[in-house]
Amino acid sequence: MKQISATLVDFTASMKHIFPQFLETVPIPIKMTRYYSEDNLAEFTHEYRHQNKSIIIFYLSDRLGNLEREKNVIGNFRMINPKQKGFIITGGDTVIIRNLITGTPYLLLHKDEPTPILAYYLMQGCCNRYAHSPLVNKINEMVIQPPLKARVQYLNDKEKAVMQSYLLGMDLSTIAKKQQSPKKTIASRKYSAMRKLSIENKIQLMQLDPEWLAITEPTHALDSDVSLTHLMPRKRFSSAFKVATAKLVIEQHQTINQAASLNKVSTSSVRKWVAELKNNRLDPEQD
Repeated sequence: MKQISATLVDFTASMKHIFPQFLETVPIPIKMTRYYSEDNLAEFTHEYRHQNKSIIIFYLSDRLGNLEREKNVIGNFRMINPKQKGFIITGGDTVIIRNLITGTPYLLLHKDEPTPILAYYLMQGCCNRYAHSPLVNKINEMVIQPPLKARVQYLNDKEKAVMQSYLLGMDLSTIAKKQQSPKKTIASRKYSAMRKLSIENKIQLMQLDPEWLAITEPTHALDSDVSLTHLMPRKRFSSAFKVATAKLVIEQHQTINQAASLNKVSTSSVRKWVAELKNNRLDPEQD
C-alpha cells in the first residue's frame, strides 16, 4: 500500500512527539512529514499551497476563546487548498462541537475516542469517506443545559427545602422529622429535584450551593390566601355624597362610568346608589 504523508497543525504545541507515535498504530502507512506549532501558523497556510499533501490534521486547543482564531486558520487553509482532505481532532464540549460542525468542512474526530476508532476514521478519511466519529455525534446531539444555578428555578419550594437541608448535612430521616413528612415523600422530592437539576452523581450535587435554594418568605396575603384588597380598610361614603353622585346620572344625564370617574368610585357603587335614590331608599340627611 502506498504511503500517505500527513501534516499536523497543532494548536496546543503538545502533540509533536505523541502524534507520530499514534500514527504508527494506524493500519495504513502514514508518515508525518511536517509539524507546525502555534508560532508559525500564519506562514503555514501559504507554504502548504500546491504541495499535494495527502492529509492535513488540525489538533485543536479546545478553548472557546481560541475557537474563532483556530477556525480562521482552518478556513483560510481551506480557501487556498480547496481539494485537500483533512481532519480536525477536538475534545471540545457541546458548544465547540456544534460550532465546528456548522463552520468547518473537515471530518471531526474526538480526542477521547479509543485508538482503534480514531485509526478507523483516519482510514475512512484517507479513502475520502467522511463521517464524524461517534463521540462527536453524541455530543452534538446533547441538549445544552443552562447553568446549574439557573436550573434551580425548576424546583418547587418543597423540593428546595429538602435539597437545602440535605446539602447542609441532614439525612433523609432527619429531614422527614423536621418537615413532618414521611421519609418516602422526602426521598421522592429529592429524586425529583435531582432529575430537574440534571444531577446524576454526588460530584455534581456538591456543585449546588445551598444559598441558591433559599425560599422567599410568602406575604401574609399569599400565605392565608386572602387578597390584599380585603386587608385594606374599606372606604365609607356619606349619604350626601351618595345622593350627589347618583344625581349626576339621574339629573345631569351623565353615564355611570363618567360619574364614577368624576368622584373616583367604582361603577358598581354608582349603579347601586342610583337604584337606591330612584326607590327612595337613599336619604341625604341620614349618616
